[in-house]
Amino acid sequence: GQIVRPVGGSPGGAGQRLPADMRRRHHPWGDLRGIILLGDDYEQIRKVVAANREGHGYGVRTASDGEEALVLWELRRPDLILLDLGLPGIDGIGVLRRVRGDATTPVIILSARGEERDKVEALADGADDYLAKPFGMAAPQPGVRAAPRRRSARERAPNGAT
Repeated sequence: GQIVRPVGGSPGGAGQRLPADMRRRHHPWGDLRGIILLGDDYEQIRKVVAANREGHGYGVRTASDGEEALVLWELRRPDLILLDLGLPGIDGIGVLRRVRGDATTPVIILSARGEERDKVEALADGADDYLAKPFGMAAPQPGVRAAPRRRSARERAPNGAT
């Protein structure tokens, strides 16, 4: 989303202070709740999920295929990855395995694949959570809030185990 700075002395103009959740968003990649990488091949899903997360104070980078997701992940390691399994090129499992080979970045799978074996494979390969599409916009919120806590716990644990 576009970052808009009010004209005037303070962020709220005329000496007003904005609520804390609004102050976080004044710098494009600073003072945010965190950066989310969203990999999904459907543009409408990328737009809706990104707008929702940005509305909650997160910076969101989007990718339409697995290669782009990995490039964005390398350019600026996000705090969280929301990932579709059905990405073109390198699929979501391939992206997940590459990320897990190098980092403890939390990954939440958002996928239309509702089969139990797909969920089991994603979780076995290191996904932190799995949400089947379609889902309501409230569905990713608990996982998004909990993922940084899980990441922090993994980083404190010996050999990354929890």
